[in-house]
Amino acid sequence: MFTNTSIAPTMLKTLHDEISLDAALEEEQNMLHRLTYWQKRSDLIDYLRDNKSEIESVVSQHLNLKGGGRCSLSPLREWINELQHLSSCLH
Repeated sequence: MFTNTSIAPTMLKTLHDEISLDAALEEEQNMLHRLTYWQKRSDLIDYLRDNKSEIESVVSQHLNLKGGGRCSLSPLREWINELQHLSSCLH
């Protein structure tokens, strides 16, 4: 019987590290949340970027800014800290 031991395990990205497919399947906790974090984060960033003007307008109106005062979202590069966590910023 031929066994190929040179195949690298499939690695899946989580928030803080990577986990092999075999290890994920053996986990007792639900791995879906951990394994879908990065795609959900990317979707949120895309949504915020695509709706920037509307978000600024709604927040400005909610804050009842007058006399030309307007809320504005910080540039995307300021939203992501050194740990790659997302923190949206309003000015």
